[in-house]
Amino acid sequence: MTQDIEDLDGFGAPTELEMWKHQVVLITNEAEYLTRELGKARRNIAKLVAMNQGLTKDLHDLQLKSTGRVLPTSCALSGSPAQEIAELHKNS
Repeated sequence: MTQDIEDLDGFGAPTELEMWKHQVVLITNEAEYLTRELGKARRNIAKLVAMNQGLTKDLHDLQLKSTGRVLPTSCALSGSPAQEIAELHKNS
């Protein structure tokens, strides 16, 4: 492969080093983009967790008011996992 690259030097083709440098730039840009997207996703998750906690509290308050007891909710996050997700967001 090196011989093939050397044969193209006279035609203005990039050298192997130039191609590697370009690849590093591409990968660096992609890593920066993905880091930004991950930050956005974490913020969105934290917002959803906070919304879920608020809605769960409202639901429990309404259940308590109307029936005198709180019914179990299978899909709502309890305090522990929600707090863990919120902590993950704070630490990132």
